[in-house]
Amino acid sequence: MAHLQVEGEKMSVCTRMSRIVAAACTAVALAAWSLTGLGAAIAQEGPRLEITYELTCPSPKLPDCADELKAAVEARALAFGLDDLQLRAVDSTHLTATFADRPGAAEVLTRPGRLSFHLVDDSPEVWKEISDLPEGVRLETWKGIKGTYHEVTGDVEGSVLQAFDGHLPANRQVGIAVNPEPTGSEGIFSGIVLHKKPSIPAGAVADARALSSSAEAGMPAVLVDLSAEAAKAFEKVTGAHLGQRMAVVVDGEVIHAPKIREAIKGGKVHLTKCAWRVKLDAADLARAYAAVLAAPLPEGSNPGTPGPSTK
Repeated sequence: MAHLQVEGEKMSVCTRMSRIVAAACTAVALAAWSLTGLGAAIAQEGPRLEITYELTCPSPKLPDCADELKAAVEARALAFGLDDLQLRAVDSTHLTATFADRPGAAEVLTRPGRLSFHLVDDSPEVWKEISDLPEGVRLETWKGIKGTYHEVTGDVEGSVLQAFDGHLPANRQVGIAVNPEPTGSEGIFSGIVLHKKPSIPAGAVADARALSSSAEAGMPAVLVDLSAEAAKAFEKVTGAHLGQRMAVVVDGEVIHAPKIREAIKGGKVHLTKCAWRVKLDAADLARAYAAVLAAPLPEGSNPGTPGPSTK
């Protein structure tokens, strides 16, 4: 069980020149990465994958955005054990990463890594507004489940969103929860009604690391350290909503929604029910989650679809 103790159109010459210089600086920086990467890449036998990231940050911010992307990708690779990662500049706005094809690697290098906390709305009114749920769609509240318990087939996630469309207040949204199944199937999709407004400010994670209990208990365990500002906000909101549920949301998916039993002090949050749509053992899954949460991809860096390496 999870534990959450819980400018106008015309541009001046100067502006144009500054953007040209910024783009040039970015190109130089990316070219340097082609030579250094993580150092000399370790040659590995077997298939390799390739991901190309596109930088869509505003031109003046391109150098900083590129540096942040490089740092995030390198940090994730190190945390997940991808010691053969190679980074190569394509041009001033594209960076390519190549790495050994191993389970979970592509997901670790492409997931945004956005963590947020939202209060859950378990009020009876939610049940009254939702009726005739499609097959495979569940509405999950603290008191029970409405709908079928059905293994994933087809676009069940889309069905969940459609089932709630038009039935929720403007300040509510549906969260998609994926519960992994021990049989090897992808899992069960559930709809959970959430408050739209996050309970603590964005960018709350200061660090995240896998816990050794992952291997011992057979369940992925990650310890998240919140920033000082987020820790204060988290203590306040959990103390004010005892008995309610708090959803832990990663990249739009609810990974857990436990009941708040006491105010959570210190800014440390244990995540011990980390579901992912990739079959990994508990220790690897914990490392994957920690790597992603500790180094979110910067806004404006868009990973492409992973594919076989061309190099």
